Amino acid sequence: MAYTSSRSSSSSDNEVYDDSFCSKSCRKNTKNLNNKINKLNEELSDCETDLYNYKRGLSQVEARLVEGKVNETKFCERIRVLERDVEIRDNKIESLKNELEELKKEKESIDHKLEGFNEYTAVPPPHAQVYSPPQRDLSWIGLPEFVEKLSLIIIGPYLVFMWSKMFRE
Repeated sequence: MAYTSSRSSSSSDNEVYDDSFCSKSCRKNTKNLNNKINKLNEELSDCETDLYNYKRGLSQVEARLVEGKVNETKFCERIRVLERDVEIRDNKIESLKNELEELKKEKESIDHKLEGFNEYTAVPPPHAQVYSPPQRDLSWIGLPEFVEKLSLIIIGPYLVFMWSKMFRE
């Protein structure tokens, strides 16, 4: 009996040589062996198909893994950029809040000054002297050094009277 080791799909290539001069038990054994060969060939074909599908799936998973790593790198960089943008905006907001507080304090100071000014202008200042002060008139003596004149000087909201000597020539 000769056994061929070819793995083609035709059953004649995979069968053990059948001789009609063989005994009945020999034919039975040949038939069993041919059935086992066919069964093993089918299993081999299934295994090869499974192996092919496994390798194909593995390559797809590897490609997805590479793509995932690339995307992870891109997303990490994007996250860093966004975090930096958020930090810059937070700093700007804090700066603007501080500036607003300073402007509020400045406004309160100006308002306080205006209130003082408004109170001052709302009530007129008291009069310095309602009546003119008495004049010392020593002109009857006839000497020019004794002749004085009252001068009115305005200093701010107050009136000030001052005596000045006038000399006659």
